[in-house]
Amino acid sequence: MAATTRDDLVASLTREWTRLGAELVLLAQGLADRLKINITDLQCLAVVVSGGPMPAGQIAEAAGLTTGAITGVLDRLEKAGLVQRESDPADRRRVIVRATGGDALGTRDPQVGAALAALATAAAEQYEGYSDRELQLIVDALARAHPVVLEQASALRQQPQAQHQLEAPLGGAQSGRLHVAGGMVNLTLDADATMRELYRAHAEGAAPIIEVKDGTVVVRSRRTPLFGWGHRSLRLTLNGAIPWDVEIDQGAVGLIAELGSLRLRSFTVNGGASRLDLKLGAPSGAVPIAIRGGASRLTVRRPKGTATEVRVKGGVSHVSIDDHEIRAAAGNVVWHVPDTPAPAPDRYVIQVFGGMSRLSVEPS
Repeated sequence: MAATTRDDLVASLTREWTRLGAELVLLAQGLADRLKINITDLQCLAVVVSGGPMPAGQIAEAAGLTTGAITGVLDRLEKAGLVQRESDPADRRRVIVRATGGDALGTRDPQVGAALAALATAAAEQYEGYSDRELQLIVDALARAHPVVLEQASALRQQPQAQHQLEAPLGGAQSGRLHVAGGMVNLTLDADATMRELYRAHAEGAAPIIEVKDGTVVVRSRRTPLFGWGHRSLRLTLNGAIPWDVEIDQGAVGLIAELGSLRLRSFTVNGGASRLDLKLGAPSGAVPIAIRGGASRLTVRRPKGTATEVRVKGGVSHVSIDDHEIRAAAGNVVWHVPDTPAPAPDRYVIQVFGGMSRLSVEPS
């Protein structure tokens, strides 16, 4: 039924742009999936594309991220060729982030470029029946909506975060596998050998999607609107009575893993890492710790005297192993602690693919 009063018209208009916003979220998720970046990265890219060159702090504020988290986001976007950092001509101490251009998405993935071009063409066809005056009214209405949406999003971020407790029974699982899909910010992992559940999760903000099957726990962030909703922090506690494999996709920013009481079989981060802190227990066999896509800062703490093998492909600028400082090295480098002819049967094998700025291996 067509709206008949002004209140009905305003309500209808609000419903339509709210519906459009939800549909744009689906489009954004599809773009992020095609570009192999996470939705938070795409959200920050959208801020720069729509707002023009700006400081990283301004992007973080618009996206609802901390200044620490935005560093990892910009590292990934720059590596993907979607943004570039440059000095502010007015203040050399400040760095400005600039989108590399509208054709960058199409260059990265031709199908993305084709989809965006088709979207623009289809939109133009839909507007053919409107006069210039009517189009100007539509533009004005949407422009007025932007500050309203952003103000409410900001207000929601300032409210006390919703608390969510999630868990699943251990059942008959003899081992566990944790797969964190889609990238995570402010993720904490720990373990409890006395708990009866397979896992427990505590989330602040929107609860993540968690699926469990045969001892495998898959965690995904909820698809979030471009103005920064979603979980603010997530703590996952794993059952420490069974061995675990842990895999994190699309990067990790601000990850703390307190796994000293966990029987860890492997730990993998795909997509790079920034500010990754691992505390590990005694290894059983050769336990691989793999970081694929480079890392800006990785700290590994394990029991004193634990044999450790470190392999970095792509060079490293600073390495500290058990208080021994090692000079920067280019290319592929390998260290063994302790330095013995044959590797110990029980050891950690730390492998970083893509280079690293700072690596610290310490006794816990």
